[in-house]
Amino acid sequence: MDIFQSLEFGWFATFSELYERSKQIQNVHIAETGSKITIESKVYVKNFSIRTTHSMERNDFCSFDKDTKIITIEDLIPDRKVVLYENN
Repeated sequence: MDIFQSLEFGWFATFSELYERSKQIQNVHIAETGSKITIESKVYVKNFSIRTTHSMERNDFCSFDKDTKIITIEDLIPDRKVVLYENN
């Protein structure tokens, strides 16, 4: 709880919302091959975010925050692969 109190951001969620979100995320598969990251899901996931250590190329399916290096895919649709590449 001390870690949560020290965070500079926050959000409100019920336990059932957290449970449903964790069930969605369990259906996401991420594969990294060299400078390529492939993300796919068996279920629809809205606003799926991951953090990377590298800068990524622009992609129509997601946004990339250069400061935090967080990639957010607005709509992760079942059986549609999202492929991301590192900037060189």
